[in-house]
Amino acid sequence: MATITMTPNQILRAYNAARELSKIVLPYKAARPVVQLKRQLEDEFHTIVGMEDALLQEFSGKKEQNGQFRFPDNETAEAFLEKYNSAMEEPADIQFNRVDLSRYTDAIKISPDSVDALDGIVVFEAQTDGR
Repeated sequence: MATITMTPNQILRAYNAARELSKIVLPYKAARPVVQLKRQLEDEFHTIVGMEDALLQEFSGKKEQNGQFRFPDNETAEAFLEKYNSAMEEPADIQFNRVDLSRYTDAIKISPDSVDALDGIVVFEAQTDGR
């Protein structure tokens, strides 16, 4: 298990990337760790949503169906956004089991953004010792 320092924004990116990765057909032994990673990131996602909901309640805000926030006035909205943006950049240490997909890279088609978001959690290429 590896400890990785991530912000909530990074966790959201990794969760979306894990969702993309989970749609790729892989052999069972490779697919199972991807499912476990996706579930762990989903738990982290729900924690972030809970934090967002608590902040909305604190600032008497509501989340619209289109994902936008609504507040009683501009000052409240600005105070919320300042606290929300700060919270979304607050790093935390998270334990992940690394997922090694280096044997399957020829079969994986995934966006560069998702590769970046999963960096440090998913191994897409075998590490060489430089020899």
